[in-house]
Amino acid sequence: MVNRRSFLAGAGGAALAATGLMPNSAFARTAPKSSWDRLSRHLDGRLVLPSDADYTTAKQLYLAQFDDIHPRAIAYCTSPEDVSLCLRYAQDQDLPLAVRSGGNCAGGYSTKQNSLVIDVSKMNEVSLGRHGARLGAGAELVDITDGLSREGLSIADGYCPTVAAGGFLTGGGVGPFTRSMGIAADSVTSAKVVLADGRIVTASPHEHSDLFWALRGGGGGNFGIVTSYEVTPTPLTDLDTCTLIWPYDQAVDLFDGWSKWQADVPWTIGSAFLITLLDAAPGNVPVVSIFLGCVDTSGVLAGEVERLISAVGKPPVQRRPVKAPYKDIMMGFYVCDDKTVEQCHRTGTVGGGLVPRMGYGIWRSRLFSEPLPHEGWTKVVEVFDKDRLAGQMRQLQVVTMGGRANTVARDATAFVHRDTIFSAAFLASNAEGHTSDEAVASAEKFADDGFNAVDPYSNGETYLNFYDPRLPDWERSYYGSNYPRLQRIKRSYDPHNVFRHAQSVR
Repeated sequence: MVNRRSFLAGAGGAALAATGLMPNSAFARTAPKSSWDRLSRHLDGRLVLPSDADYTTAKQLYLAQFDDIHPRAIAYCTSPEDVSLCLRYAQDQDLPLAVRSGGNCAGGYSTKQNSLVIDVSKMNEVSLGRHGARLGAGAELVDITDGLSREGLSIADGYCPTVAAGGFLTGGGVGPFTRSMGIAADSVTSAKVVLADGRIVTASPHEHSDLFWALRGGGGGNFGIVTSYEVTPTPLTDLDTCTLIWPYDQAVDLFDGWSKWQADVPWTIGSAFLITLLDAAPGNVPVVSIFLGCVDTSGVLAGEVERLISAVGKPPVQRRPVKAPYKDIMMGFYVCDDKTVEQCHRTGTVGGGLVPRMGYGIWRSRLFSEPLPHEGWTKVVEVFDKDRLAGQMRQLQVVTMGGRANTVARDATAFVHRDTIFSAAFLASNAEGHTSDEAVASAEKFADDGFNAVDPYSNGETYLNFYDPRLPDWERSYYGSNYPRLQRIKRSYDPHNVFRHAQSVR
C-alpha cells in the first residue's frame, strides 16, 4: 500500500530536493523555526509567522468570529510554484493546511488551527487576450468587474466585492445576471491547478477533463488549488435597472405577485427580492424592496415593471429607475458606489481598503424549483417578527436563477442546480467587534427559523458558495446526484485526502 509520505516522495521528490525540503531528510528533523526559515527563503511570496507584527491581520477572514483560530503560518503565494512548495512542505511536516483566496467562506474553511494557510490572494491578475480573459484565483469580484468592464465585458459576478475567483468559480458563481449569462463557472475554459502531490497541471476539456468537470461547481479546497482561470466573458456595457419599494405589511402580496410574474420574465432580466431589517430592535419595521436589472436597454424593463406591479395588485411606494454602465450598477450592489475600486476591498488586505469586516455572520439558504404557495410566504415573513434583538442586522435575499443557467444538464458540470429558479437565503449579522453569546444565539435562531420555514417548499438543495455548517445532509444539498462522481475524482487526484475540511468531498 502506498502511504502519503511515499506518495509525496515519489511524485514530488525531485522538486523538493532542489530546495532541500526532502521527506526524512535532516531538514525535516530540524527545529520548527529553522524549517520555517528554509521555506520562507525559497518562496517568491511571503511567509507570515505568529512572531511577525502583521500576523494578527494576516490570519483574519472576513468574519471576525473565526479570529480565535491560530494558524502556524500564512504563506502569501505569488506563483503556482510557491503553492506547490507549500503543499509539499505541509505534508512533509505533517501540518494541516487550509486554502484561502478571498477569505469569505461562511464556514470558516479557509483557515484551520495550527495549520499552514496557503493564500493565493496575491495572484490577482485580470487580463484580456485574443481568446478570452485570464483571472487569477486571488482576483476579487470588484477587480474582475472593473477590469472586464473597461472592455465592455463581464462574467456573472456575485454580490460581494471581496469574494475572490478561487472560491467563487469553483463553487459555481451565481449573481444578479445569471439568467442572461449563466453561472460564472460556465464561462471557464481551463484552469491551472496545483495537485496534492505538488504537480502543476492544466484542467480543460482536453486535459484532465474529469478534474475540469469537478472544478466547475465542485468547490474549492477539494481536488487541488486553482491558481488561475481562462474564461470567455460576455459582452455587456449598459444596464436598465429599477428598484421598487413596498410597505412591509404588503410583503406577502408582493411575494405572491413576484412569483407569478417571474414565471414568464425574459432571460434578459434578473431580480433580487430583499426584506432588510438593519436593526432588529423591537418596533423597527423591515424594508421590502425588489431590484430588477436588464441587459437589454431597448425598453423591455419598463413593460416588465408594469407587469410586476399589476401582478402584485398594489403600487410601490417608491420607484427608482436607473440606466447606467454595468460597473456603476455593480459598485452599487457592492455598497461601494461612494468608494473607488481600491477602497472597495477589505481593510487589512489592500492598501486603502475600506470594506469593514463583519463581527459575526450566519447564512442559511435553500434552492427552489417552484414558487412557494401563499402560506409559505406568510411563514417567511413571520420570521422577521420573532425574537427581536437590538443592533442585529437580519435579511432575506431571494434571488432569481434559471434562464441560461438551466439550459445545461445537471451532470454536465459539478454544479448540479440546473432546475433551480431562485434561491432564498436568511442572513443575520453583527457589526465588527465582539459579539455576545446572546447575539450569536439570536442570529442562529433567526437563520434556523427562516431555513425551517422555507425548507419544506425547497428542492432540498443549497448553493455551495453559501456554505452552511449546520446542514446535516450537505453532500446531497450541495452536489445532488453528482456526489458519487466527485468522490471518484477526489480519490484519483487526492488519494490521501490532503485537502479536507468539515464539508469537503471525501
